[in-house]
Amino acid sequence: MMRPMRWIVMVALLSLSLLLVACGGNEYDAGTVEKNLRASQVGKVGGLPLGKATCPKDVTLTEGFTFECTLLIDGTPAPYTVTLTNVKADMVHFEAEPAKAIIPSASVVKYVTDNLNPSLARRLKTDVTCGEEKLFIVDPGTKIGCIVTIDGQQNQVSLVVKNTQGLVQIEK
Repeated sequence: MMRPMRWIVMVALLSLSLLLVACGGNEYDAGTVEKNLRASQVGKVGGLPLGKATCPKDVTLTEGFTFECTLLIDGTPAPYTVTLTNVKADMVHFEAEPAKAIIPSASVVKYVTDNLNPSLARRLKTDVTCGEEKLFIVDPGTKIGCIVTIDGQQNQVSLVVKNTQGLVQIEK
């Protein structure tokens, strides 16, 4: 049975409940949303550096309205879906979650390594590589290929991204 990457599942629960303080009477402040989105991701993407977040400047302040923001993670743009959940005269609550799976490569390598036969991995020299990317930003259903080298013998392993929270499984 395949286990999800534990810490990715923590990120999986990344439905962020954020608060945007409006600048007087239902005015939308993209800068505040950008700042809160970025702050909410500190420490949640495998320690990769976070850059600037950008959100649209014109947003309709209606409950349930959704729009997309982008956050640079290690220089790679990652899309987030933002939904306005509670619109009041003096503040707006919103939730933000990844629009795609955001998975640090180191987490994919750890997942594959953790799923190797433990007795085999202890006895033989093993190495796992999953490409040059530091970060995978992909849709569910995407396959990620890794090379597992056991005692000099290379084997191809394919993982399937199951959801936008970054759950992956080794494909049989």
